[in-house]
Amino acid sequence: MDAYEHVAGLVLSHDDRPAVVAVTGAVAVGKTAAARALGSALAARRVAIVGTDGFLMTNAELASNGLVMEKGHPCTYDVVGLAQFVADVRAGRRTTAPRYSHLSYDRVPGAVHVVADVDVLVLEGLHLLHDVFEPVRTLVDLAVYLDASDADLERWYNDRFRALVAEARDEPDAFELFRTLEVESCDDVAREIWRSMNAPNVERFVRPTRSRADVVLEKGPDHTIVRIVEQA
Repeated sequence: MDAYEHVAGLVLSHDDRPAVVAVTGAVAVGKTAAARALGSALAARRVAIVGTDGFLMTNAELASNGLVMEKGHPCTYDVVGLAQFVADVRAGRRTTAPRYSHLSYDRVPGAVHVVADVDVLVLEGLHLLHDVFEPVRTLVDLAVYLDASDADLERWYNDRFRALVAEARDEPDAFELFRTLEVESCDDVAREIWRSMNAPNVERFVRPTRSRADVVLEKGPDHTIVRIVEQA
């Protein structure tokens, strides 16, 4: 049994409502891939996978509130809207979540993820166990935290950043920095973004929430799960 099959076995069925599983952890730790792997392990049930990035303030909203450099911190999310979305799913109501594009680095105007008639909602995002997200956290049945070393996190972020820059070349709607950045500058820019924005976000807001997870999946340098820790 692999790690995600193990976690899938911990997801309890509820006759009266869908179960909600939170997948959280640092920037670039692989939350989206983990959520998909868990969804595959839950294949016998109807599963919806939704990222909390869609509930980030838009770039225009961040600019108007002076929060551009804090993007991704707990204060830059629509927690009320996210909590209502999760509550609607738990109540069995057809509902929608905004979609986000990492390529455009913003919410996609008018694009939504429709969720209806599911057995399990897998919600993935940075701050699902943080105090600011308490209205959401109280609706979660099982919380999974992905952990990795700082060195691996930074390397994985750099890899992802280079991939975004390469993909943005032929995409007119891509975020300007990704579209115009010279390849030889990628590593330096990624390193600066990591150390000035992402690393402080992880250290201050994300990593302290590890103790609140029901299950911690510790990852090795190649993204494989090397240890499963179940917490009381």
